[in-house]
Amino acid sequence: MDDKYVTTLRLYKNNPAHFQALTCLEAYNRELFASQNDYIVEAVIHYTEYLKQKAEYEKLESTLSNIREHEDYFRELTKCALEDVLGSMQTTTIPAVTERDMKTKEDQEPKSESEPAEKATEKDFNLLDFYSSFSEFEDEGEN
Repeated sequence: MDDKYVTTLRLYKNNPAHFQALTCLEAYNRELFASQNDYIVEAVIHYTEYLKQKAEYEKLESTLSNIREHEDYFRELTKCALEDVLGSMQTTTIPAVTERDMKTKEDQEPKSESEPAEKATEKDFNLLDFYSSFSEFEDEGEN
């Protein structure tokens, strides 16, 4: 009989937790579970999954707490990265385009209504100013 595992469960009536478990075992729903064995098996599996989820939740909370603690550092890091990108965009030279080049490009591509490169750079600086203004912003949810 290798397909069977046998163990004994002792519950003491003078232990409040044991007495509560005994009460649950005596009142389990016989329509859902064929036997107390099935009830105990489902309870153990359910509780094990619950503990795993609880541990994952605590790990996630710890990670979020760590991110909140270093929020200013991440904000400054993002700001520096944006400044580097914008600085490299300003130093990049745009080759001069002749009328001949324009005609060949017009023939190859349909006209698009894109803004000049100077406008994009100005937008990028506005974006940088917008995100850097959050350093003075305090989240109402944090305490």
